[in-house]
Amino acid sequence: MRKYWFCVFLVVISFINQCFSQNATARFLLWQPSARSIAMGGAGVALTDNAFAPYYNPALLGVQTTHYQAAGSFGRPYPFMHNTVYSFMGVTLPIPNIGVLALSTNRYWIERQAITGGYIPSPTGLTVEENSFLNPTHWDIKIAFGTELNDNLSIGGSMALQRINFMEYGNKKQHANELLLGFGILYQNLFPQLSFLIDEALLKEKKNIKRGIQLGLGMNNVGPKISVIDPQDNDHPPTYVTLGFAYAPLFTPHFTLSILSDFEKQFFNDAILDYIHWGQEAILFSVLAFRAGYFMDTCEPHTSYKTIGAGLITKYASFNIARYNRSLQSTWHFDITFAMELK
Repeated sequence: MRKYWFCVFLVVISFINQCFSQNATARFLLWQPSARSIAMGGAGVALTDNAFAPYYNPALLGVQTTHYQAAGSFGRPYPFMHNTVYSFMGVTLPIPNIGVLALSTNRYWIERQAITGGYIPSPTGLTVEENSFLNPTHWDIKIAFGTELNDNLSIGGSMALQRINFMEYGNKKQHANELLLGFGILYQNLFPQLSFLIDEALLKEKKNIKRGIQLGLGMNNVGPKISVIDPQDNDHPPTYVTLGFAYAPLFTPHFTLSILSDFEKQFFNDAILDYIHWGQEAILFSVLAFRAGYFMDTCEPHTSYKTIGAGLITKYASFNIARYNRSLQSTWHFDITFAMELK
């Protein structure tokens, strides 16, 4: 099995052409929506019960067949820019004996942009139109589907329509629409003997317990180059691939511990490996969650940062918060998930 996953990762990496070293556009799609994952250093490609699965790995949907879910998140990636906001909304719809369908949207608002005039671009003011809840600067709408092939293996795919609004040009707002694809694989319950259960009855009481190691592979934002004004002047979409694992070493009636790590490669950057995400989660009494992690930048280590967070878990809803220092100041991110059991 280890040889299988190693071969899959090598095949994915083989598609990465290092000659395309320019940065990609629409990089807001790289900002993670889940406060739970952010609090664990950004790890999430193998987090099987995360309602934000359409963003991280569509194969995760294949194992979320017991509940309808609705999720939303909100954050200001740059706290000193009060009108720069990122949010995510999504719903999952289980289809009995087939799989799970998900609809989601990423939306991004930025400060009003400069208007330029004349043949020599020079600022003449700010756009009159201000961003509002219904008027984001950039957005995408995604449909995703995941299904279980057997008790251990799940696959999934996604398709998203993306729209980017650019600066004013010739008194006419420029924008670009693009179709982006994604896919994912999840393998569960690898080496189940590595998980220690104090009470074996937990397996019957909590059917969603995943023993051993869960391995996830996700590739997102795959598509053609994006151009607006000049077809020759275009940029790649923010395509990236993530390979990660989640491991739960300990289950007790009142305490659960999980350890996660993701390895992320962004296709059109020079580095062989861009980021490493480390995190852990401790859940007390199945209600309170405490999380910590580390976001490691392999290219510029000085930009790496620690993450912390907490969560409140109930049968029908959960609320999570994360705090990190990715920008010059501390940043907070929030998410909430509602769930209704499928009868």
